[in-house]
Order: sequence, then C-alpha cells, then structure tokens
Amino acid sequence: MSTAPMFPADLLTKSDDERLAYYKDEVIVDHPALTDTLEELDSKANPTLDRRLILLVGGTGLGKSAVAKKLVARRLARRKEQMLLRPEIVPAFLIELEPPDRGAFDFATLH
Repeated sequence: MSTAPMFPADLLTKSDDERLAYYKDEVIVDHPALTDTLEELDSKANPTLDRRLILLVGGTGLGKSAVAKKLVARRLARRKEQMLLRPEIVPAFLIELEPPDRGAFDFATLH
C-alpha cells in the first residue's frame, strides 16, 4: 500500500536551497499549543481599532513566525470579500525583521 507524498511532487526536482525554502517558509505543523496561541491572540486583538500592531517576541523555535503567518492568513480570509470590493484595504500583513549583526535592535532602523 503506497501513500501519496505530503509535498508537491516537483519538489524532488528542485535544488537543495529550494527544498529547504519550501519547508522553512511554506510548511507549518499544527501543534495544539500553536492552535491555542493563535485562537487566544486572534480573540484578544481588538477588531474595532483602526490601527493596531501585534509584536511577537521570544526565543528561537517557539513558533512566532508560524503564529504570525497563520494569523495574517486568517484575517485576510475573513475580509476577502471586502478586499475584492475595496483593494486599498489591507486588514493584515507580516513583516519579519532580522536582528542586527552587531549592537542592539532599534525600531528606528525601520524608518
């Protein structure tokens, strides 16, 4: 009995870097803690505010990027019809920042 692969078939023909990028950027495993965190964050983010910023911080490998990507996808899906009617509306987006090579991180570098 064979099972179909859980990844795109053409991934096998790609370079090592492309395969790594697929698993790094595209694959998110749904762990119960990830789902719980996503639910709590989504429910606590006030949908009535015109502007809001959610900052996720923590150690490496805790799931910050996974939660952020899923939260943005959820919010975009929720407002899909509204965005089709009014393309200037952007209900959510994600910016991932790299830490500096030297010195302390400063938000002023974003401006």
